[in-house]
Amino acid sequence: MQPPPPPPPASFTLTSNQTTVNEGGSFTITFNADNAIMPTGGWGYVITGVNSSDIGGAALSGTFTATGQTKTYNVTLDQTTENQETFSMRLTNNLASVSVVINDTSVSPNYSLTQSETNVNEGENFN
Repeated sequence: MQPPPPPPPASFTLTSNQTTVNEGGSFTITFNADNAIMPTGGWGYVITGVNSSDIGGAALSGTFTATGQTKTYNVTLDQTTENQETFSMRLTNNLASVSVVINDTSVSPNYSLTQSETNVNEGENFN
């Protein structure tokens, strides 16, 4: 009699419903684990590339406690020009990660000056 075959290896995925999002928008991350036994406390994750204030004050680390679990992030619409940022989430076991590009919609004011006169004598006015 042959021993039973070994179980398939565990696999983990993190997926996002958006690849890019503008400030003021939102996105949802979904965690899935196949053929994995949940560790005590669940699977940890960390977020890098953004500050908590960029994602509505959400924590930059946490735990998934069930396969199929989702987490929605609301991107803060601020007036700070920061350029594009990349939200990156990875499992602490390093077996899955996902990234979302956050487009900065705030723009620093752009000023320009034009001259109305090329020469002004002392004591004269110009517009």
